Amino acid sequence: MEKENSNLISDSSFWKEYPDRDVEFVRWYPCNVGALTGQEIFEKDEEEKDAEFSFYVHIPFCNNVCICCPYNKFSTRSKILIDYLEALKTEIRNYAKQDYVKNAKFVSGYFGGGTPTTLSPEQLEDLLSCLYHELNIDENASITMETTPIDITEEKIEVLKKYNVNRISVGVQSLDDVLLKRIGRNYNAQKALDCIKMLKDNGIKHVCADLMWGLPGQTKEQWEETLKHMISLGLVDSYSLYQYTVLPSSPLYLRMERGQIPKCPNEETQQEMYWDSVRIFHEAGFLSVSDIDFVTPSVLKDNKVGYFTIPETNGKGLICKTCDIAKHVAHTWYEGKPMLSIGSGAYGYLNHSMYLNEPNVKEYIRKVNEEEYAVVMGKYVTKEERMRRSMVLGIKLLRFYRDDFKQMHGVDMMDVFKDRIEKLIEWGLVELTDEYIEVTYPKGWYYMENVSKMFYSEENYRLPQPNATGTILLKLLK
Repeated sequence: MEKENSNLISDSSFWKEYPDRDVEFVRWYPCNVGALTGQEIFEKDEEEKDAEFSFYVHIPFCNNVCICCPYNKFSTRSKILIDYLEALKTEIRNYAKQDYVKNAKFVSGYFGGGTPTTLSPEQLEDLLSCLYHELNIDENASITMETTPIDITEEKIEVLKKYNVNRISVGVQSLDDVLLKRIGRNYNAQKALDCIKMLKDNGIKHVCADLMWGLPGQTKEQWEETLKHMISLGLVDSYSLYQYTVLPSSPLYLRMERGQIPKCPNEETQQEMYWDSVRIFHEAGFLSVSDIDFVTPSVLKDNKVGYFTIPETNGKGLICKTCDIAKHVAHTWYEGKPMLSIGSGAYGYLNHSMYLNEPNVKEYIRKVNEEEYAVVMGKYVTKEERMRRSMVLGIKLLRFYRDDFKQMHGVDMMDVFKDRIEKLIEWGLVELTDEYIEVTYPKGWYYMENVSKMFYSEENYRLPQPNATGTILLKLLK
């Protein structure tokens, strides 16, 4: 990257100046993981045991398996579902045998997949009852569950409310029926809107909508229409935006290559779509949680919620640790607190170790039933790497306060990362004050993953983030 004297960029094509933009979405650190057992994590005698936990539960089942989804999943109709749910409960009970887990206060949680709400009301009741019985979940915890527009009912909502699931993330993706059909979604725009209204009418406190840009044949006008229509309804508290990805050799990819469906917009058009979405949300008063997450301006009615001004826009950035809507990401990324992972292919962070559960569902069930722990891969994170981990993940929430870093690690971030921070300042990607480090808008936002990876150690830098596929190689090496 060349030095840029000003971060003022009026031309939407500014990204062409730096062809080395990193597009791998950073969500975990470190990357140089290896074979690891549950005993090495859960039965470790650490001097420091954190009193606040979060949890993640993975449900790798869907009623409709989308043609281009990269996630580990099965059809709900699979006979293995019942065995999987029993294994989940067994895994929860096994973890709760550790006093420090059972007695910890769980302040946030997340149910992902797959689609957790593909489970029946009875199955949801059974799983949630076990979770709440075995773990000390705080009555004010922020609990999120993912759903699709076709997988939620009033009966299921009542079960979720009973167990304080107070945030539902709905996979809307688009309000254009042609685009939805093109990517294999089995609902239309009206069904998505009806779902959101039902959630609000039945007392769900927070509703999040996932939206995608860069869909096959999608125009800027279609994307803007979806955003503006969603915002105008005033029913959604937060939005998460995702750039659509077509996996090589997937059915959708092959259809594109054969000319059966339009290809995705070119890179320049997709970038314009992204910057338009930021502008639209900021003009509507929404606050940025990250470069792709936005929360409703109504949170500012709570005088405890903190925010900061984003230069060159009319927008504001959310100080995540002050807002209930963002509690889970603040807890796991910004504060680096422990996260207990439950389910096949789930990631966790406990006793200073990052770990991955067995991604093969059948093998996961066997391991839980026979060996108590389903952990197959991970890494103990040293004190030095913990500081790097804080910067890698914390800076993705746009602003990281120096006092917070010092409280976590006992040193100022400049004492550890002076050379790297100064280089980022030289490139115009961050701003540093006595109080905080902040990713610049728009240049730093565009190079968000580059900024994050600047704090990787040398042994991690060239490695891809760990994933379920990596466990296959580990098993071969064993």
